Amino acid sequence: MSTAIKVAKNTAFLFCGRLITKVISLFILLYVARYLGPVDFGKFSFAFSFIYFFSIISEAGVHDILVREAAKEPHNAGKLIGNATILKVILSIVALLLAFIVINLIGYPETTKNALYVASLGLLITSINSFDVIYEITLRMEYSVLFSVASRIFFLLFVLIATLTNSTLIVFIFASVAADLLQNLLAFLFSEKFVKTEFNLESNIIMKMLRDALPVSIASVFIMIYFRIDVVMLSFLKSDIDVGFYSSAYRLTEAFTFLPSILIVSIFPLMSKYKKNSPELFNYIFIHSFKYLFASGLLIGVIITFLAKDIILLIYGIEYYESINCLLYT
Repeated sequence: MSTAIKVAKNTAFLFCGRLITKVISLFILLYVARYLGPVDFGKFSFAFSFIYFFSIISEAGVHDILVREAAKEPHNAGKLIGNATILKVILSIVALLLAFIVINLIGYPETTKNALYVASLGLLITSINSFDVIYEITLRMEYSVLFSVASRIFFLLFVLIATLTNSTLIVFIFASVAADLLQNLLAFLFSEKFVKTEFNLESNIIMKMLRDALPVSIASVFIMIYFRIDVVMLSFLKSDIDVGFYSSAYRLTEAFTFLPSILIVSIFPLMSKYKKNSPELFNYIFIHSFKYLFASGLLIGVIITFLAKDIILLIYGIEYYESINCLLYT
Protein backbone atom coordinates (compact mmCIF):
# COMPACT_ATOMS: atom_id res chain seq x y z
CA MET A 1 0.00 0.00 0.00
CA SER A 2 1.46 3.40 -1.00
CA THR A 3 2.14 6.13 1.55
CA ALA A 4 -0.53 8.39 0.01
CA ILE A 5 -3.16 5.68 0.35
CA LYS A 6 -2.12 5.00 3.95
CA VAL A 7 -2.41 8.69 4.80
CA ALA A 8 -5.80 8.92 3.09
CA LYS A 9 -7.03 5.81 4.91
CA ASN A 10 -5.65 7.07 8.21
CA THR A 11 -7.26 10.48 7.72
CA ALA A 12 -10.59 8.89 6.75
CA PHE A 13 -10.62 6.76 9.90
CA LEU A 14 -9.72 9.79 11.99
CA PHE A 15 -12.40 11.93 10.41
CA CYS A 16 -15.14 9.33 10.88
CA GLY A 17 -13.98 8.49 14.39
CA ARG A 18 -13.60 12.08 15.53
CA LEU A 19 -16.96 12.94 14.00
CA ILE A 20 -18.61 10.13 15.94
CA THR A 21 -16.84 11.05 19.18
CA LYS A 22 -17.73 14.73 18.77
CA VAL A 23 -21.38 13.90 18.17
CA ILE A 24 -21.40 11.71 21.28
CA SER A 25 -19.53 14.41 23.20
CA LEU A 26 -22.17 16.91 22.08
CA PHE A 27 -24.90 14.76 23.63
CA ILE A 28 -22.81 14.40 26.78
CA LEU A 29 -22.34 18.16 26.92
CA LEU A 30 -26.06 18.67 26.43
CA TYR A 31 -27.04 16.29 29.22
CA VAL A 32 -24.41 17.52 31.66
CA ALA A 33 -25.09 21.22 31.04
CA ARG A 34 -28.87 20.87 31.19
CA TYR A 35 -28.80 18.62 34.26
CA LEU A 36 -26.24 20.57 36.29
CA GLY A 37 -27.43 24.03 35.29
CA PRO A 38 -25.16 27.06 34.73
CA VAL A 39 -23.79 27.15 38.31
CA ASP A 40 -22.63 23.53 38.67
CA PHE A 41 -21.66 23.38 35.00
CA GLY A 42 -19.41 26.35 35.71
CA LYS A 43 -17.76 24.35 38.50
CA PHE A 44 -17.47 21.34 36.20
CA SER A 45 -15.70 23.39 33.53
CA PHE A 46 -13.49 25.20 36.02
CA ALA A 47 -12.29 21.94 37.59
CA PHE A 48 -10.88 20.60 34.33
CA SER A 49 -9.54 23.97 33.21
CA PHE A 50 -7.69 24.36 36.50
CA ILE A 51 -6.17 20.87 36.40
CA TYR A 52 -5.28 21.36 32.74
CA PHE A 53 -2.45 23.69 33.78
CA PHE A 54 -0.77 20.93 35.82
CA SER A 55 -0.76 18.66 32.77
CA ILE A 56 2.08 20.90 31.55
CA ILE A 57 4.21 19.06 34.10
CA SER A 58 2.83 15.57 33.49
CA GLU A 59 3.09 15.87 29.71
CA ALA A 60 6.15 18.17 29.43
CA GLY A 61 6.10 18.04 25.62
CA VAL A 62 7.21 14.40 25.66
CA HIS A 63 4.41 13.16 23.37
CA ASP A 64 5.41 15.22 20.34
CA ILE A 65 9.08 14.28 20.72
CA LEU A 66 8.12 10.63 21.11
CA VAL A 67 6.11 10.69 17.87
CA ARG A 68 9.00 12.35 16.04
CA GLU A 69 11.68 9.97 17.29
CA ALA A 70 9.58 6.81 16.94
CA ALA A 71 8.65 7.78 13.37
CA LYS A 72 12.33 8.27 12.50
CA GLU A 73 13.47 5.11 14.30
CA PRO A 74 10.58 2.61 14.28
CA HIS A 75 12.94 -0.22 15.30
CA ASN A 76 13.53 1.61 18.62
CA ALA A 77 9.86 2.49 19.18
CA GLY A 78 9.36 -0.05 21.98
CA LYS A 79 12.36 1.21 23.92
CA LEU A 80 11.37 4.86 23.40
CA ILE A 81 7.78 4.32 24.50
CA GLY A 82 8.86 2.34 27.56
CA ASN A 83 11.24 5.05 28.74
CA ALA A 84 8.69 7.78 27.95
CA THR A 85 6.12 5.96 30.09
CA ILE A 86 8.55 5.72 33.03
CA LEU A 87 9.33 9.42 32.69
CA LYS A 88 5.66 10.38 32.52
CA VAL A 89 4.79 8.29 35.58
CA ILE A 90 7.31 10.33 37.57
CA LEU A 91 6.12 13.64 36.11
CA SER A 92 2.46 12.74 36.69
CA ILE A 93 3.06 12.01 40.37
CA VAL A 94 4.86 15.35 40.75
CA ALA A 95 1.99 17.13 38.96
CA LEU A 96 -0.61 15.44 41.18
CA LEU A 97 1.18 16.39 44.38
CA LEU A 98 1.56 20.00 43.26
CA ALA A 99 -2.11 20.12 42.27
CA PHE A 100 -3.17 18.91 45.72
CA ILE A 101 -0.95 21.50 47.41
CA VAL A 102 -2.32 24.39 45.31
CA ILE A 103 -5.92 23.23 45.76
CA ASN A 104 -5.49 23.40 49.53
CA LEU A 105 -4.00 26.89 49.33
CA ILE A 106 -6.95 28.28 47.36
CA GLY A 107 -9.85 29.68 49.32
CA TYR A 108 -12.58 27.93 47.37
CA PRO A 109 -15.66 26.31 48.93
CA GLU A 110 -15.37 22.65 49.95
CA THR A 111 -17.56 21.48 47.05
CA THR A 112 -15.27 23.15 44.53
CA LYS A 113 -12.17 21.69 46.20
CA ASN A 114 -13.67 18.19 46.10
CA ALA A 115 -14.39 18.63 42.41
CA LEU A 116 -10.77 19.65 41.85
CA TYR A 117 -9.47 16.63 43.79
CA VAL A 118 -11.40 14.21 41.60
CA ALA A 119 -10.47 16.00 38.38
CA SER A 120 -6.78 15.96 39.39
CA LEU A 121 -6.78 12.15 39.27
CA GLY A 122 -6.78 12.57 35.51
CA LEU A 123 -3.16 13.70 35.78
CA LEU A 124 -2.15 10.12 36.57
CA ILE A 125 -3.80 8.92 33.38
CA THR A 126 -1.35 10.93 31.29
CA SER A 127 1.38 8.56 32.46
CA ILE A 128 -0.01 5.79 30.23
CA ASN A 129 -1.03 7.79 27.17
CA SER A 130 2.28 7.18 25.36
CA PHE A 131 0.95 3.96 23.85
CA ASP A 132 -1.30 5.91 21.51
CA VAL A 133 1.89 6.93 19.68
CA ILE A 134 2.15 3.37 18.36
CA TYR A 135 -0.98 3.79 16.26
CA GLU A 136 0.21 7.14 14.93
CA ILE A 137 3.61 5.97 13.71
CA THR A 138 2.22 2.76 12.18
CA LEU A 139 -0.64 4.68 10.53
CA ARG A 140 -3.16 2.39 12.20
CA MET A 141 -5.32 5.07 13.73
CA GLU A 142 -8.44 2.93 13.34
CA TYR A 143 -7.48 1.34 16.66
CA SER A 144 -7.07 4.69 18.38
CA VAL A 145 -10.39 5.81 16.92
CA LEU A 146 -12.19 2.72 18.22
CA PHE A 147 -10.75 3.25 21.69
CA SER A 148 -11.86 6.88 21.65
CA VAL A 149 -15.39 5.98 20.54
CA ALA A 150 -15.60 3.27 23.22
CA SER A 151 -14.59 5.75 25.93
CA ARG A 152 -17.15 8.32 24.76
CA ILE A 153 -19.92 5.70 24.72
CA PHE A 154 -18.90 4.66 28.23
CA PHE A 155 -18.97 8.33 29.32
CA LEU A 156 -22.39 8.86 27.76
CA LEU A 157 -23.87 5.78 29.47
CA PHE A 158 -22.32 6.88 32.77
CA VAL A 159 -23.85 10.35 32.37
CA LEU A 160 -27.28 8.96 31.47
CA ILE A 161 -27.27 6.75 34.55
CA ALA A 162 -26.07 9.65 36.69
CA THR A 163 -28.88 11.92 35.50
CA LEU A 164 -31.48 9.22 36.15
CA THR A 165 -30.20 8.64 39.68
CA ASN A 166 -29.98 12.34 40.59
CA SER A 167 -26.22 12.23 41.05
CA THR A 168 -24.07 15.11 42.22
CA LEU A 169 -21.41 17.13 40.39
CA ILE A 170 -18.60 14.87 41.67
CA VAL A 171 -20.08 11.86 39.88
CA PHE A 172 -20.00 13.63 36.51
CA ILE A 173 -16.37 14.67 37.02
CA PHE A 174 -15.46 11.10 37.98
CA ALA A 175 -17.23 9.83 34.85
CA SER A 176 -15.00 12.02 32.66
CA VAL A 177 -11.84 10.80 34.39
CA ALA A 178 -12.95 7.15 34.16
CA ALA A 179 -13.69 7.49 30.44
CA ASP A 180 -10.18 8.81 29.76
CA LEU A 181 -8.72 5.95 31.81
CA LEU A 182 -10.64 3.40 29.73
CA GLN A 183 -9.32 4.86 26.46
CA ASN A 184 -5.70 4.74 27.60
CA LEU A 185 -6.00 1.24 29.04
CA LEU A 186 -7.36 -0.06 25.72
CA ALA A 187 -4.47 1.62 23.88
CA PHE A 188 -2.02 -0.10 26.24
CA LEU A 189 -3.64 -3.55 26.01
CA PHE A 190 -3.67 -3.63 22.19
CA SER A 191 -0.26 -2.01 21.69
CA GLU A 192 1.61 -5.33 21.81
CA LYS A 193 0.09 -6.26 18.44
CA PHE A 194 2.37 -3.69 16.77
CA VAL A 195 5.28 -2.84 19.06
CA LYS A 196 6.80 -4.71 21.98
CA THR A 197 7.34 -2.12 24.69
CA GLU A 198 10.56 -2.36 26.69
CA PHE A 199 10.44 -0.92 30.21
CA ASN A 200 14.20 -0.80 30.68
CA LEU A 201 15.21 2.51 32.18
CA GLU A 202 17.91 4.22 30.09
CA SER A 203 18.93 7.57 31.46
CA ASN A 204 20.41 8.76 28.14
CA ILE A 205 17.07 8.30 26.37
CA ILE A 206 15.13 10.05 29.14
CA MET A 207 17.59 12.95 29.31
CA LYS A 208 17.46 13.37 25.53
CA MET A 209 13.64 13.38 25.63
CA LEU A 210 13.61 16.01 28.35
CA ARG A 211 16.15 18.15 26.50
CA ASP A 212 14.35 17.93 23.15
CA ALA A 213 10.94 18.37 24.78
CA LEU A 214 11.90 21.60 26.57
CA PRO A 215 11.05 23.94 23.62
CA VAL A 216 7.80 22.03 23.02
CA SER A 217 6.99 22.23 26.72
CA ILE A 218 7.54 25.99 26.75
CA ALA A 219 5.30 26.36 23.71
CA SER A 220 2.68 24.18 25.43
CA VAL A 221 2.65 26.55 28.39
CA PHE A 222 1.57 29.44 26.16
CA ILE A 223 -0.95 27.24 24.31
CA MET A 224 -2.50 26.09 27.58
CA ILE A 225 -2.63 29.65 28.88
CA TYR A 226 -4.33 30.72 25.64
CA PHE A 227 -6.94 27.96 25.79
CA ARG A 228 -7.63 27.71 29.54
CA ILE A 229 -6.62 30.85 31.43
CA ASP A 230 -9.91 32.54 30.56
CA VAL A 231 -12.03 30.07 32.55
CA VAL A 232 -9.68 30.17 35.56
CA MET A 233 -9.55 33.99 35.55
CA LEU A 234 -13.32 34.20 35.20
CA SER A 235 -13.76 31.94 38.23
CA PHE A 236 -11.71 34.41 40.31
CA LEU A 237 -13.39 37.54 38.95
CA LYS A 238 -16.99 36.40 38.54
CA SER A 239 -19.42 33.80 39.88
CA ASP A 240 -19.87 30.13 38.93
CA ILE A 241 -22.90 30.98 36.81
CA ASP A 242 -20.81 33.33 34.65
CA VAL A 243 -18.25 30.56 34.20
CA GLY A 244 -21.10 28.26 33.18
CA PHE A 245 -22.40 30.67 30.53
CA TYR A 246 -18.95 31.25 29.11
CA SER A 247 -17.87 27.59 29.20
CA SER A 248 -21.00 26.36 27.44
CA ALA A 249 -20.22 28.62 24.49
CA TYR A 250 -16.48 28.02 24.50
CA ARG A 251 -16.85 24.24 24.55
CA LEU A 252 -18.87 24.40 21.35
CA THR A 253 -16.21 26.30 19.43
CA GLU A 254 -13.52 24.09 20.94
CA ALA A 255 -15.35 21.01 19.67
CA PHE A 256 -14.77 22.08 16.07
CA THR A 257 -10.99 21.96 16.51
CA PHE A 258 -11.20 18.24 15.74
CA LEU A 259 -11.31 19.06 12.03
CA PRO A 260 -7.77 20.48 11.74
CA SER A 261 -6.42 18.10 14.40
CA ILE A 262 -7.36 15.11 12.23
CA LEU A 263 -5.09 16.27 9.45
CA ILE A 264 -2.29 17.22 11.83
CA VAL A 265 -2.25 13.82 13.55
CA SER A 266 -2.08 12.08 10.17
CA ILE A 267 0.72 14.13 8.63
CA PHE A 268 2.96 14.88 11.64
CA PRO A 269 4.77 11.48 11.62
CA LEU A 270 5.30 11.80 7.86
CA MET A 271 6.60 15.37 8.10
CA SER A 272 9.04 14.21 10.77
CA LYS A 273 10.17 11.44 8.43
CA TYR A 274 10.51 13.60 5.28
CA LYS A 275 12.07 16.67 6.93
CA LYS A 276 15.61 15.57 6.05
CA ASN A 277 15.07 12.79 3.54
CA SER A 278 12.77 14.60 1.13
CA PRO A 279 12.50 18.41 1.61
CA GLU A 280 10.37 18.79 -1.55
CA LEU A 281 7.75 16.37 -0.26
CA PHE A 282 7.89 18.00 3.18
CA ASN A 283 7.17 21.44 1.66
CA TYR A 284 4.36 20.05 -0.47
CA ILE A 285 2.63 18.51 2.56
CA PHE A 286 3.10 21.67 4.64
CA ILE A 287 1.71 24.09 2.01
CA HIS A 288 -1.35 22.03 1.13
CA SER A 289 -2.11 21.28 4.78
CA PHE A 290 -2.04 24.99 5.60
CA LYS A 291 -4.55 25.72 2.83
CA TYR A 292 -6.98 23.08 4.10
CA LEU A 293 -6.65 24.26 7.71
CA PHE A 294 -7.31 27.89 6.77
CA ALA A 295 -10.37 26.99 4.68
CA SER A 296 -11.91 24.86 7.44
CA GLY A 297 -11.34 27.58 10.06
CA LEU A 298 -12.96 30.24 7.89
CA LEU A 299 -16.01 28.05 7.23
CA ILE A 300 -16.53 27.29 10.93
CA GLY A 301 -16.21 30.98 11.84
CA VAL A 302 -18.87 32.05 9.30
CA ILE A 303 -21.35 29.37 10.39
CA ILE A 304 -21.05 30.21 14.10
CA THR A 305 -21.32 33.95 13.48
CA PHE A 306 -24.67 33.69 11.71
CA LEU A 307 -26.22 30.84 13.72
CA ALA A 308 -25.01 31.54 17.30
CA LYS A 309 -28.47 32.14 18.78
CA ASP A 310 -30.05 29.09 17.16
CA ILE A 311 -27.15 26.87 18.21
CA ILE A 312 -27.26 27.90 21.89
CA LEU A 313 -31.03 27.63 22.25
CA LEU A 314 -31.14 24.29 20.45
CA ILE A 315 -28.37 22.66 22.46
CA TYR A 316 -28.68 24.23 25.91
CA GLY A 317 -32.13 25.78 26.07
CA ILE A 318 -33.37 29.17 27.25
CA GLU A 319 -31.55 28.79 30.61
CA TYR A 320 -28.30 29.49 28.75
CA TYR A 321 -29.55 32.51 26.77
CA GLU A 322 -26.68 34.64 28.14
CA SER A 323 -24.24 32.31 26.35
CA ILE A 324 -25.23 33.64 22.90
CA ASN A 325 -22.95 36.69 23.10
CA CYS A 326 -20.16 34.50 24.47
CA LEU A 327 -20.42 32.22 21.44
CA LEU A 328 -20.32 35.16 19.04
CA TYR A 329 -17.05 36.42 20.47
CA THR A 330 -15.25 33.11 21.12
